[in-house]
Amino acid sequence: MKKLECIALTGALVLGLLAGCGSQPSNTGNDSAGTTDAVKNEETAAEDAEEVKEETASDESAEVPTIYFEGFMPWIGSAGKVASTDEAMEKVQNYVIEQCGVKPVPVLLPSGSEQEKLNLMIADASEQLDIIMMNPTWESWGRLAENEQIIPLNDLLDEYGQDIKAAFSGELEWLLDPMTDADGNIWALPRALETTSNPTYIRKDWLDQTGLDMPTTFEELEEVLAAFKEADFAGGGQTIPLLIVTEGGLDYGITAGFTEYGYGYWMDEQDSLIKPAALQPGFKECLEQVSGWYENGYIHPDSFTLTWADFEDLFMADRVGVIIGSYGVTANNLANLQAINPEAEYVFADGIQGPKGFMETREKASNSGMMITAKSQNPEACMKLLNWVVSDSSNFLTMMYGIEGEGWEWQDKDKGLYKILNTESFGGELYIYPNNYNLRQIGQVDNETGELRMDSKFMMEDQYRYDTTKESFDKSVFWNAAAIDALNANVSDVDKMISENVVKFVTGQRDLAEWDTFVNEDLQKAGLDAYMEAYTTFYNENK
Repeated sequence: MKKLECIALTGALVLGLLAGCGSQPSNTGNDSAGTTDAVKNEETAAEDAEEVKEETASDESAEVPTIYFEGFMPWIGSAGKVASTDEAMEKVQNYVIEQCGVKPVPVLLPSGSEQEKLNLMIADASEQLDIIMMNPTWESWGRLAENEQIIPLNDLLDEYGQDIKAAFSGELEWLLDPMTDADGNIWALPRALETTSNPTYIRKDWLDQTGLDMPTTFEELEEVLAAFKEADFAGGGQTIPLLIVTEGGLDYGITAGFTEYGYGYWMDEQDSLIKPAALQPGFKECLEQVSGWYENGYIHPDSFTLTWADFEDLFMADRVGVIIGSYGVTANNLANLQAINPEAEYVFADGIQGPKGFMETREKASNSGMMITAKSQNPEACMKLLNWVVSDSSNFLTMMYGIEGEGWEWQDKDKGLYKILNTESFGGELYIYPNNYNLRQIGQVDNETGELRMDSKFMMEDQYRYDTTKESFDKSVFWNAAAIDALNANVSDVDKMISENVVKFVTGQRDLAEWDTFVNEDLQKAGLDAYMEAYTTFYNENK
């Protein structure tokens, strides 16, 4: 039966909104010899009316495809806890149904065991799960593709993902490379664009009191740290001159100032081998710089063992002078800190350089992204939903905050400025990950001041400053863990040894004079040669 251009839904006709709709049905009147024109017209009209009635009734009774997607809600937290009322959730779901013909249903994972639960759900054929948006620290598409647990997206993108394809056109087209295998199959859609997410923030009110200028070099930054320690603005020796948020703080936030390629895997031109970041020329000098700061008491002594909550607690204690490694700790908490101390002000320190240039490495687009499971009964609907979210920032905001005019509203749509009206009834369970496509275009204003919030400013402007950061050698390479493990099962042992010993060298638990011994003896015993051979083989086969 031909698809109708309009579908009857909850008693209302929704015109032109469902993707993939076809043409109107043609008349099928039954002409017979000897029948007068009047009779023919009457019979034809009756038959046409009956056909329309039957097709409309069929459409009304047809089920709207329900798409279950992995929900990621750190702001909600504990297992099974949802913030939306049933009424608010249903209202948003009905809106999405009207707009794109798909009902989204989030599957919230138990806090603290997300990866374990997700893996079980993917493997269990009885579990309903259509779209997964896996955290890159959990899993990437390679292993799932090899296990035939996800499907390639090429044909779906061509037919139902025109807005997504547009988002990956031009200068952003390369972002699909890490999601594509050697045969050209696209297995995932990136959750994020290439970003500079590990910035340096400096306490400006403290800086002004020292009389120093904003630092532009490591030497000047060290001078600032020394001044903060001496002045002890927090009092009682509680001042923390430098807090390194270890989730990228040392690696992506500092290393590039001392290395040619920034932080990441690189190819040694002398032997054409792919090697880990720690083996780059200059990495040892980076450790010498940071370990000197640690020895002088500029760095919080527990920086490398603290949790995210610990970082936020230290920030809120009004003790931190400089933060390197995450805009989230600063931007997301500054308003609360200023409620305690209105004088507190942090500014973004852009373009600090070391001996090899800018200190920050742009994090490449995620190797993990939005994927459609092989057990999905309606992959077409999955792609329609994802495309709809990406197609307009209003759609993204609706999934995040609820109905426009109730949960949020535009303050200036042309500038991408919006404000939150209400978070009491709808908690954002329908949040879908293609965030950077949208967040770089929109920003939340403060409801009281009407000014762009600090976190939004960073998302819209600061994290895409490609002119004062470095890109890694491997920015467009997907390091397929499963394939590399098949070449050498000991790669994780080498990586673990490197990460553990980097901390030891920085904190003085191991003397930097032993660095060459560490590389030439310890790592060799752990299987460094086989490690590099595996990565090199994979790179040459898939570059």
